[in-house]
Amino acid sequence: MPGMMYDLESSPPADFQIVMDVMSHLDKAIDGVRGRTMLVGAQARDLMHRRLGDPANFLRTTSDVDLALAVASGEDYANLTASFEARRSSSEVKYVIGGLAVDLIPFGGIERPKGSARPSPASEPLSVLAYSSAFAAADEYTFPDGHRIKVVDPLHYAALKLDAWVDRSSYGEYKDASDVRVVFDWFREHPEHIDGAYLGDPSPAERCDWDQALACLWILGSKVAHAIGAANTEAIVAKWDQPNRESLARHLGKPWESVGDLAGAFSEVKAFAEGLQAKIADPTSQ
Repeated sequence: MPGMMYDLESSPPADFQIVMDVMSHLDKAIDGVRGRTMLVGAQARDLMHRRLGDPANFLRTTSDVDLALAVASGEDYANLTASFEARRSSSEVKYVIGGLAVDLIPFGGIERPKGSARPSPASEPLSVLAYSSAFAAADEYTFPDGHRIKVVDPLHYAALKLDAWVDRSSYGEYKDASDVRVVFDWFREHPEHIDGAYLGDPSPAERCDWDQALACLWILGSKVAHAIGAANTEAIVAKWDQPNRESLARHLGKPWESVGDLAGAFSEVKAFAEGLQAKIADPTSQ
């Protein structure tokens, strides 16, 4: 990603081995699948973390693969997934492909309304807010065989994770908070954000009481809003209410431990949220 010290093409093929295995099976079942899929979720996060984060930091480990799949309709999705073994899940997007657990998340023409998809007529709506925006902005990686795959970029990953947190935490599933924490860790002291922390009137640093780390998270929020666009940002902000923001702060630690500095966690969530909202109020802000 330009200006974010993120060079996906420098990734060794070994980083993509699980994904390559899944895609080889999808190739046989879905014509032109590589032009309509995007890697999201933990596998994408791990790729970004190797280049943006501290590899020693804890990440949730999983061999599951999450792929967003552009489809024209529910019928199109049903036809494309008909040959795969379905796994029982509330979202009805889990399949076994090549012996691996794979989520095939539908977006695009299937969305009714925009940002919401039903994998089947009987399933609950699935939030796919900003997936189309992410697909348009996605980075690409070239496999050794010459095939390419789209990979969600860091800013859209942040938006998708925040949206997943808002939805899943409402029924007591809090695992997405640790992924939001990873994104915060990537950008809290990002050189590009530090350079921008003192620009503008008021500057992000001034907005954050001259706390440089918080100013970097404010800038992150603003950049996420710019990346996903006004409509998607407004939709996320509208459902991300204050109680949920406080809940996110309480769950930002590793899954097995509480947040040591709860006041600091609240401040980080607040700075990021204010950056998101500032972009709505003033599109010319950072």
